[in-house]
Amino acid sequence: MVQLWGEAHRHTPKPQHWYNFSIGSSEAHRALRINTRENELSCEIYINKNKDLYNFLMDKKEDIETELNSSLDWIEASKATRIVQRLPNFDLDNDENIEKDFDWFIERATIFHRVFGKLIKLYKNQN
Repeated sequence: MVQLWGEAHRHTPKPQHWYNFSIGSSEAHRALRINTRENELSCEIYINKNKDLYNFLMDKKEDIETELNSSLDWIEASKATRIVQRLPNFDLDNDENIEKDFDWFIERATIFHRVFGKLIKLYKNQN
């Protein structure tokens, strides 16, 4: 059972390198990813087929990055868009850092929910 905030939800385990979380809207979701090929963790906002929402958030890029205290990768593609924060130099086999690295996941998922959740709600209320 997963409960990072709010209601607990049961997720069926799947053999994927990402884990999706709701952000309170069908317009977007949060994803946590483990990339063993690039040795990095990432937390992202995934927006499917809504360029207007992506542009709305892009207009607030400076404020978002200031609140997150980090620069983000803003990836615009033809179908889906992503806003990503990465933690490089991740080593799944390093037992000494694994707890710290996964704490980063929890922290990022929580702050992404707070920062992007309120903006996505604002976007929905304006449209």
